[in-house]
Amino acid sequence: MESPFLHFPNLEREVNAEPLPVVKETYTESPFLNVNKLYGKPQGFDKKAEAYVTIMNELHDDEFNEQMEDLLNEMKDFREKYVSRDGYMNNEVYTRQLTQSYYQPMIREMNSYFDKLVQYGHEVDNNLRTVTDLETLFSDHEFNGTDLTDVQEQFLGGLKKAFKKVVGVAKKVGKGAIAAGKFVAKAALGPILSRITGIFKKFLAGVLKDGINLLPGKYRTLAQSLAGKLLPASMRPQPAPVAPVAPVAPEPDSTRDIAEDIQDGMNAATAQVLTAENEMEWQLMEAELDQSLDEAPEENMEVLSAARQRFVQQLNELEDGDNPQPAVEQFAPIVTTALKFALPLIGRERVKGWLTSLISKLITPFIGKDNSQMLSRLMVDKGFTMLNLETAERNAGTTAIAEVVENTIRQVPEFPSYVLEDRQLFERYIVQAFERSAAAYLPDVLPEKAYDAQPELRESNERSVVWKNEPPSAEEAAPGYKVLNEVIETEITPYIANEIKTFGGIPLSVFLRDKLGISVNSSIPVKVHLFESSPRNDLFQIAKKAKRIRGLGNASRSAWMQLHPLTSVAAGLLMREPGLGCRRGKENCLGKRKSAQGHRYYYLEIDGARPQYFQPAKGRQVLRKHTSLKARLNFVTNEISMQLYLSESDAQAVAACLRKKNQSEAAHIMVMMAFKEGLKNIFSYGKFDYLKIVHQHVVPGNHSGMAIDKVPPVITRSFSNALTNWTGKAMISFLRDHADKLIQAAEDNSDGLSLRISFSNPPDFDLMKEMLAGNYAAVKEDLFNEHPKESSIHASPGHQQD
Repeated sequence: MESPFLHFPNLEREVNAEPLPVVKETYTESPFLNVNKLYGKPQGFDKKAEAYVTIMNELHDDEFNEQMEDLLNEMKDFREKYVSRDGYMNNEVYTRQLTQSYYQPMIREMNSYFDKLVQYGHEVDNNLRTVTDLETLFSDHEFNGTDLTDVQEQFLGGLKKAFKKVVGVAKKVGKGAIAAGKFVAKAALGPILSRITGIFKKFLAGVLKDGINLLPGKYRTLAQSLAGKLLPASMRPQPAPVAPVAPVAPEPDSTRDIAEDIQDGMNAATAQVLTAENEMEWQLMEAELDQSLDEAPEENMEVLSAARQRFVQQLNELEDGDNPQPAVEQFAPIVTTALKFALPLIGRERVKGWLTSLISKLITPFIGKDNSQMLSRLMVDKGFTMLNLETAERNAGTTAIAEVVENTIRQVPEFPSYVLEDRQLFERYIVQAFERSAAAYLPDVLPEKAYDAQPELRESNERSVVWKNEPPSAEEAAPGYKVLNEVIETEITPYIANEIKTFGGIPLSVFLRDKLGISVNSSIPVKVHLFESSPRNDLFQIAKKAKRIRGLGNASRSAWMQLHPLTSVAAGLLMREPGLGCRRGKENCLGKRKSAQGHRYYYLEIDGARPQYFQPAKGRQVLRKHTSLKARLNFVTNEISMQLYLSESDAQAVAACLRKKNQSEAAHIMVMMAFKEGLKNIFSYGKFDYLKIVHQHVVPGNHSGMAIDKVPPVITRSFSNALTNWTGKAMISFLRDHADKLIQAAEDNSDGLSLRISFSNPPDFDLMKEMLAGNYAAVKEDLFNEHPKESSIHASPGHQQD
């Protein structure tokens, strides 16, 4: 084994990291009855599964996800303020009591509304009211907002909308429009609403009782688990055998993940109620729900934090020449356990021995009083200020070494399984992982000639930078997020702003224009602040705690939405520093917001940038939305529906074109540019956010778009090209014949406008349906060449929710 870090004392600058292999996100396949190959011909689809996914599709609401996310973030903010003020970090019982007390007004209003809803349902059953009376409850009911925060009041409004959808679906079941079984179709409305309000209470009680930091991880798979009970085990698809690989530690859930999982779980349980064939199914589902939601919270991060502190202390106690291996041997197994990955059963002790032995050799040059003090002084020089120099000299160096060791171990799950069987290969992989970690979290500790020979040993070749820990909040066991020790001043040009993508593949230029009121028409000076996340420190936490940075330092959505994924492309174009980019890969970073260790983000401090708000005629002001495209592929109804939302800026530009004579073609180019950009993002970075798939073999909800990965890329590309051609042809006809409708929508007092585009019975759509069910026998040439016989485009003011 050889590495420049084995020859330490000669301290100068920092080290680089090449990107880790991309770990692609996978969708969850539904446990519904599978369609297998039968001499190349598909079998039928299950009707009950079809009703289930139809109901889940109709209940889903993206806006409710945002309202739930804001509620969870408010809960985070409340707990942290309370704990840091009154010091009740170790009294979890008292903290829970305070949380419940804080949310008691909201719970009271929610329960009162649910009781009234069920009462109206019973009165409809007894012919004392009509369904119309029940529907007016969704628009006329007013919550007592005296003791409610704005976030809580908006969340309760979201609950009203959710139950409006529930009643709408129940009506369709009763009329037979959704074939959900004779039992539910004939059941009274009161008992159905009683069951469903009970489901919502069960989910929300766990949130409001324990708070965001204590939520059980069961929410992650609850929707899938509930769906799995729909059919007998013998009818569920069996996964194909796969070669054993080293298990990869799951990333911690972000607030957004939890919000989406909660809605998916509530919708899955509601769909079970509406597809039940007898009351016994209701009771079994509720029993499973009670058991799942009563799971104890996980405490792995607390265990890891205690082990980390003990490891630092042990390193501090070592004298020059002492062997750090005993301390590493205690620390390494706790890291692997806390991160939920384990080494293969065969050879486990052998690999653990290799791991601890190698890491011990790599950190030995940094251990001992003289070396650790030398490293600490370097880190203080790089901005690692502490209470006093004595404390810094004692802890800064050893804390940094502990950070490097932990991050080295975190990379082991991504090693191919065969590496764990070959000591020499394993040794090389560990050295590389160590060098990656040292590149990020240690200052320059090697002679300059070492960096000249291996430039990848530091992340920046133009600046002397290093990532440093921000202190955690009072209640956090895990370390705080990291910041780069330097704020980088640079410029953004129109080309750079168009080329850099933020979450969902949205161009940075579009975000800056629509969200912050900044049009990048020439070079604009900016200050770039860089952050790296840690568990329990997602974008919300980072933005809230960055109080010394103009534009951040608060818990509002308008603050944390300004943090963007620091891909290598963004780092290279913004700062000429691609090595500072996130190591998880562009697709992995752009897909959705993360809360796991090591994801990197940037914030642009720009003079004149202000979050853009819109004041509707009724209600509170809201943040403006940016131009985007969403698509729903409904294989149950054989329909494609898309919503192209044009921001206020784009909507007015298109309308201005249409007001001029013979300018439909210019407007068409503008609209199709937005459409093509959105479509490209949907099938690359936006599958999680902007694509929904309704199919008997795909669990509905927020993750359903990931199922498109089952379709071969060549088919997806052909389908994407066909959607562009179909939409382009339909759009030019719409703009020529109905320009007045788009102009009218743009003139309305709303934020932007929405173009709803739909195709019924599109050609070759059944082929994709069979592929999503696992049947690839029907592939043919010249796919999607014909145009759909039925298409429609409607323009409406504002951003329309599903």
